[in-house]
Amino acid sequence: MKNGRAPTIAYYVSGHGFGHARRTRQVLLAIAKLRPNVRMVVRTSAPAKLFDGIENTMVVPPVELFDPGVVERDTLTIDPAASVARLAEVLNRRERIVEAEAEFLRDVGADLVVSDIPFLAADAAEAVETAAIAVGNFTWDWIFEPFAGGSNEGLIEEIRRSHEKFEMILHLPLGHEVTRFRKVVEVPLLASPARLDRATTLRKLGLHESDSRPRVLIAMRGGLAPRAIIAAANQSPEVQFLVTQAIENPPENLRVIHPAAEIDFSDILEACEVAISKVGYGILSDCIANETALLYPPRIGFREDEISQRVCPRYMRMREISRADFEAGNWRGELMALLRQAPAPESMAINGDRVIAGVISELV
Repeated sequence: MKNGRAPTIAYYVSGHGFGHARRTRQVLLAIAKLRPNVRMVVRTSAPAKLFDGIENTMVVPPVELFDPGVVERDTLTIDPAASVARLAEVLNRRERIVEAEAEFLRDVGADLVVSDIPFLAADAAEAVETAAIAVGNFTWDWIFEPFAGGSNEGLIEEIRRSHEKFEMILHLPLGHEVTRFRKVVEVPLLASPARLDRATTLRKLGLHESDSRPRVLIAMRGGLAPRAIIAAANQSPEVQFLVTQAIENPPENLRVIHPAAEIDFSDILEACEVAISKVGYGILSDCIANETALLYPPRIGFREDEISQRVCPRYMRMREISRADFEAGNWRGELMALLRQAPAPESMAINGDRVIAGVISELV
């Protein structure tokens, strides 16, 4: 206890996609178990429901955007010009954002700021003389580098000046070499292993364990055109496809599932042989943790994919499908090849949540 109150962590989380929030959830659960007296306040634009059920945790959305992320034309394509424009707009409001976030940190009584990985969190922490650390596999300066040349190079430098204010970065696997941080601490993969055994998961989803067909989870954020999903299912009757979006008159081997509150995404993932999704840290780490293969369409402009496609095949089965075939539902050829693919040759530690929670607990 400090001054008669519980220690408080202000945890800034990027709202770009769900991956940052899902992996932060694992860290918060580990902190709650290790230090049940610690109060955790999450500052994010990601859905608050992603943090449901964590003891001593509250979610406070920001008043205005402090983490630019990138602008997507669609789920597979970045808009570079719009992304740079939004970064510039955020940085033009830098002083106002930092002032607002400093007031927020004073109001919640933050004893430590953690960021995954909004860079302005470090500026706000500095303003209230509170230590700040970062958690991430990539940083926004690296993501924006290919987009922000010439007259926009100053935007990258502004991000890096914020990085210098963090005490350290807890650097996750599947990322690039980071610079301008005072200290870099390498940590294990931060992933979400299944909590339920497969039989329990299948029963809760209304599926039969006796059905020996390989299960394929369609896990695209925002969903897919129903015609593509139906076409894929019709092409491969020996496969059972699972999807959470509504599909009218689905074929027999396409099951619309309705996950219950007690079933995590990782539980469903573990119960499947293959997931179909775009690549990203969240799905890659969870596939590694749950030994699930990944069939993915290519993305345009997502720099981190260069690393994922080079490194991840050492630890998981994965295969690319052309965007044209993906959008048409012509999955059979690549899907069958992936199901025949040999297991990955290597494994990696997946206890990043406990390691990160241990470091954070020592600082608050």
